Amino acid sequence: MIRIKNITLGEGRPKICVPIMAACRAQAETQAAECAGNPATELVELRVDYLQETKEPELLKECLVAVAGKLGDKPLLCTLRTMKEGGNLTVTDQEYGEILITCIESGAVDILDIELFHEEEVVRRVIESAKEQNIAVLMSSHDFQKTPAKDEIVARLMQMERMGADLAKIAVMPKSREDVLTLLAASSIANTCMDIPVIAISMGNLGSISRVAGRVFGSAITFGAGAKASAPGQLEAGKLKEILELL
Repeated sequence: MIRIKNITLGEGRPKICVPIMAACRAQAETQAAECAGNPATELVELRVDYLQETKEPELLKECLVAVAGKLGDKPLLCTLRTMKEGGNLTVTDQEYGEILITCIESGAVDILDIELFHEEEVVRRVIESAKEQNIAVLMSSHDFQKTPAKDEIVARLMQMERMGADLAKIAVMPKSREDVLTLLAASSIANTCMDIPVIAISMGNLGSISRVAGRVFGSAITFGAGAKASAPGQLEAGKLKEILELL
């Protein structure tokens, strides 16, 4: 379990995270204010790969501070999702690390998403910087083409823990019902053998059940759509909360 502001991740039902995929600071602030007023939203993910300010360090810091200020006691998860992992920005490994360091230096981030598959030296430097500022590290891996084998999914999650992650996330694309079962089985195994909370998502309509089954199979966070979905198969946050409370 990990406590961040007013929520505990890895305890009880999955907590609902709503992504903000705004093009600029003004849009991000507006969406953040909407999230703050929505009781279904428990934490917010700012996708900085969509922001026009992302490659301007001081403007990016100002944007993060402004967004965090709108959220009150709701934690802010900061994510730079690269194109190769289904995101909106192509950067070198060095650029990726520099942008994440800028996010850390803003002092506004509660959780930082760090993609597993970057140059190891860059990843370790960002993890160290985040830890120095008491920012929780969420390591992630995304596959929009397929669902890897169960052992591979578990291996990736365990690698994240070994590298110092506080939360480990994997999102994969299913081609069949069996693929969804593979993801859920891997999530269950990982939760048995790991000491940190796991986030496991099967994307698309076929994998929607994984977004509500976290209490049973062990997923600490589920992502619900706000103004715009950040991945295929996301349910609207309010509807997602209704479903989770019924289970």
